[in-house]
Order: sequence, then structure tokens, then C-alpha cells
Amino acid sequence: MSYIRVKQKYQVTIPTNVREAIGIHEGDTLEARTENGNIVLIPQLIHERKPAKKQGVDISRYIGSMKDFYGSNTQEIDDYIRNERDSWD
Repeated sequence: MSYIRVKQKYQVTIPTNVREAIGIHEGDTLEARTENGNIVLIPQLIHERKPAKKQGVDISRYIGSMKDFYGSNTQEIDDYIRNERDSWD
């Protein structure tokens, strides 16, 4: 038997042995309901599971692509920003 502690914002962690027994993975959806005073969590079928590391956009190919665009040192960059702000008036 596994015990779970209710944390801040009423969050709980499903123990590893329970997750593995029914095949719950990060990102899965569970239905939560009560039955006879008990909390019941029922896994819902997920047709398309996205791996956690693949979520979002990979922007690494853009690293360095804007080098020297706003200036090549902090003074030039500060001047660029100041000029942009002045143009707002």
C-alpha cells in the first residue's frame, strides 16, 4: 500500500509502483471523480502523446544570427535603444 501526502495547492504525486502498474506517463490525462467517499483516478486514452523534451520550439539554430545587429558593444546598443525610444514620441 502506498500513501500520498497532499501538498500546497492540493497537489499529489502518484507513487512509482502505481504509475508503472497502470502505465501512466507524464502528460497523460486522468479523469478524477469520487465514489463512496473515495477519490478515483481513471486514465484516459491519449491518441497523441508528445514527449516532454520535444515540446516547444528549438531555437538553437538562431544563436548568433543577430550578432552586432544592435551594435558591437554596450555603448552602441544603449545608443540604439535610446534612439528607438526617442522615436516613439
